Amino acid sequence: MSLPKDFLTQLEQYSELSNREKDAFLEIFGNGKSRVQVTQALNISDSNLSSCLTGIYKKFRINGSGPVKETRLREYLEKQYSQHKPVGGSIDDITENDIDALVQEIRTKVKPSIKEKCGTMRVLDMDQPIELTGERGIYTNVNILERTTERRRLKIGELVQKFDLEDFDHFGINGATQKRVLGLEAVQRHNKLMVLGKPGAGKTTFLKYLAMQCIEGKFLTNRVPLFIILKDFAQDPKQLDVL
Repeated sequence: MSLPKDFLTQLEQYSELSNREKDAFLEIFGNGKSRVQVTQALNISDSNLSSCLTGIYKKFRINGSGPVKETRLREYLEKQYSQHKPVGGSIDDITENDIDALVQEIRTKVKPSIKEKCGTMRVLDMDQPIELTGERGIYTNVNILERTTERRRLKIGELVQKFDLEDFDHFGINGATQKRVLGLEAVQRHNKLMVLGKPGAGKTTFLKYLAMQCIEGKFLTNRVPLFIILKDFAQDPKQLDVL
């Protein structure tokens, strides 16, 4: 039986081997070659290979004589590999169905946390928090602009041409021609999204709604929502970081 080379090279004893011993070790236990094949591959004599094997057995503390040592070392390596082998095989063996099942398992585990953080909103002058969604929920659909209106560059001539006394206090807003889109639609369009808005515009409410829709299976059901409140990290006495 041949063992993965990445596993063999991670063994503590491997680092103690000489370069020639490492080559012989990988050829025999990684590539499954016989002694004759190893001598040919490394272009060394049988006596030189025997010296390498003696050093290998010594580093791995394998006792015995003759072929027994190789058998004992192989049994030791196979036992170590079985203990460190990931459950279900390597990452390359994981199928799409396995990933989907894992996502659903994680969603089930994080659901209580998401509902606790995002399921309700506390409103000023109310004794009890109120539900964000549902029949008595306070959430209303958010329409957003995909590009911020204040980040425009106009020449002086354009400013004078568009100047209007009635529009003086909120210059340019009345003339905004961007099409508004639903917040959920914007999330579907972009893998990364930063929500900008003035205080009280509904940014936090929208993000909580997004997390709730996801965890309840109504939006992006193949994703796992995580709701991170940065204020909690700043106020934590243990000074936890995001990672």
